[in-house]
Amino acid sequence: MDIEKRNPRDQRDGREGVDRRRFLRGSLVGGAALAAVAAAGPASLLPEAFAQEGPSKFPSPDEKIIAFMQIFEKAAVEAYQTAAAKLTDASATSIATSYMGHHKDEALALGKVLKQSESQSDKIEADPALAATYKSQLSGAADQNATLEVLLKLEESLAATYLDALNRFDVGYNAGAVASILPVTSQHAAVLGTLMSQPLSSVLAAQIPISGAVDLASPAVQSPTTTTTTTTAPAGATSSSTTTQPGGSTP
Repeated sequence: MDIEKRNPRDQRDGREGVDRRRFLRGSLVGGAALAAVAAAGPASLLPEAFAQEGPSKFPSPDEKIIAFMQIFEKAAVEAYQTAAAKLTDASATSIATSYMGHHKDEALALGKVLKQSESQSDKIEADPALAATYKSQLSGAADQNATLEVLLKLEESLAATYLDALNRFDVGYNAGAVASILPVTSQHAAVLGTLMSQPLSSVLAAQIPISGAVDLASPAVQSPTTTTTTTTAPAGATSSSTTTQPGGSTP
């Protein structure tokens, strides 16, 4: 009797988690449909049901991860702003401008999951360690190809971190929000690779390597408010910083 009264969604959760991981880890990154998603950006993919009222003062483990992904997205926006001055080809400049807009939209979409208002989301700053790392790498980039390489590594790390996040979430709609952003970020990486004339076998890799992900179990992510720690950047660089988690932010 007790088994019959259980929520059917609870009974499905374990199986859905396994299926989701198997699908995402084995799926190809690319294709016309996915390219269309990347061109449109994530805004239309996030259901309004994810938006609720008022940020939590006591963020859950899921909210801490989403809060970190939001400031990672903000770091991506800053990276594309820095890269703009070094992109000489019109098509590369146009694509980079679009992708910077996507990352702005993604940060806002994650803010909705955290119950932030748009004005609250706008006030959230980039993760300082990641922002500083990418700025340093981009400043040292000798030409457009080197600049695109930094942006490619950024997108690959972001995609890997989103994929890792899917394995950690406890609440279904949190996974849904991230799953709507992951293919856009993955397609960014594929397109940047083609701009660098990389072979299709490289830009359309069958798997997203989790090795490039930021450690979501680190104190930088799991602190509910502010912590000083070391955040590992995707290119192997590390730096200590004070990271403010948006999940407990106030207007």
